[in-house]
Amino acid sequence: MVVQVVENRSLETLVTQKFASDFDLRFYHPETVVKDDVIRHVGAFLGEKMLQPRQESIWIGKNGELDPNYLSLMQNSIIYWRARGDELAANRFEHELLGMQNMMKLILTSYDVKESMPIVINASDPGDFYVDQDGIKKSGTFVGLLDHEEGNGWRYSIFSLPTRYIGLDEHWEMLQEFGNLQRTREMLGYGLENLTAEELVAYPVLMNSLVYQLDDLAKRLGYESWDRVVEMAANQMKLEQDDNALVRREAMIQDFTKRILRSVRDRESDIDQQALVNAMADIFALEAGKEYLGLGEEQILTEIAKMADLAKAERCGGFETQVTRFDYHKDYSLTEIKIAEMCSFRESIIARFASNPLAREARATGCGGSGSKLAQQPFNLIGSKYTFEVISPTFDYQYSYTDSIDTTSGEPNGMYPEGIYTPGHCRGCNTDRQKIWHTADGGCDCCTVCERRLAGGE
Repeated sequence: MVVQVVENRSLETLVTQKFASDFDLRFYHPETVVKDDVIRHVGAFLGEKMLQPRQESIWIGKNGELDPNYLSLMQNSIIYWRARGDELAANRFEHELLGMQNMMKLILTSYDVKESMPIVINASDPGDFYVDQDGIKKSGTFVGLLDHEEGNGWRYSIFSLPTRYIGLDEHWEMLQEFGNLQRTREMLGYGLENLTAEELVAYPVLMNSLVYQLDDLAKRLGYESWDRVVEMAANQMKLEQDDNALVRREAMIQDFTKRILRSVRDRESDIDQQALVNAMADIFALEAGKEYLGLGEEQILTEIAKMADLAKAERCGGFETQVTRFDYHKDYSLTEIKIAEMCSFRESIIARFASNPLAREARATGCGGSGSKLAQQPFNLIGSKYTFEVISPTFDYQYSYTDSIDTTSGEPNGMYPEGIYTPGHCRGCNTDRQKIWHTADGGCDCCTVCERRLAGGE
């Protein structure tokens, strides 16, 4: 589902632009952005990257009023993307809004005829819309259950169960198995005749009244039980066998929340804001790929700071082969050492994504994916020369850095002149590599990729 809080902007000034990101800072208003909202959105974003269930809530009025915050968000998203010429995005959001309105209709009709408050299932297939740069898709299933009465209406818990891509047919089979299609058709006044991603997400169905089927649904989607889904959603910060996971992920959420608030309130450029989103997406994807197992709060904050700098340099074209200019005070406090460190860190991130399919997959969420292009870089093609021209009121210099890559093997050269690097199996990344300094030769059985990871800050 899209995470957007839409700002009222002059639609006449908008230019044609395609929806390409699942977290867009332009939709926060500098004067009204609320910290608690950002924390919730960032936490949900991390949950999607981790393929973890999450729980949110929506209010349904007995008079047919849909939660005004949700309604405003979706209506403004439709207006915004249609004004920018992206009819595909506007159409998708219209169907997602219709799906929630149909869920409300099922709830109200059940109440009017004095039936028990229903459990509602909504299937979300990405279709051709929520697809990341690598063509990766993910599926989602949403389950709505009554939480409590509130005011003149009800507060419904919406459980989001992200899964690997299962496709339209399996989604529909699941609804046929667990849903009461006949009663749904009677209440909505129509059936699902045309199976498309958009029509599917707009057609929630009543779940069969047998409550134990929640367990069966959870198992069908790859979870241990429904109780386990609820537990994971309530505490998606936990990670088994990693005592630092809770603290580390909370630090991620808090740090990116602070960065987002500062970026929005300072009215940073679209380029800078997208760079921040890319940094967040890449950090969360690497967390999902278990690249940060065991890291504590200070270590992950250091990693975030370097990723934020790297993402901005990427967005500014800092790694093109031509000379790239940076303003010393406005953009970075760049020194020769920092430039070299940034290039080395970039190399280590490319290597991580290249060797970690879980991290690459996590870059594709239910909302299309975001992140830098680092996960798309072929590891054997990153030996280009990076030239930075740093402009300052007090000094002016150029600095060039060339990756130390063996173009034959596509792996980094060893960082230690005394090292003897030969093929073998690396104990660090559990991968066959061409350049490993074995213990028999005085090394530690680690490859040059792992050496660069450690140099990048682990």
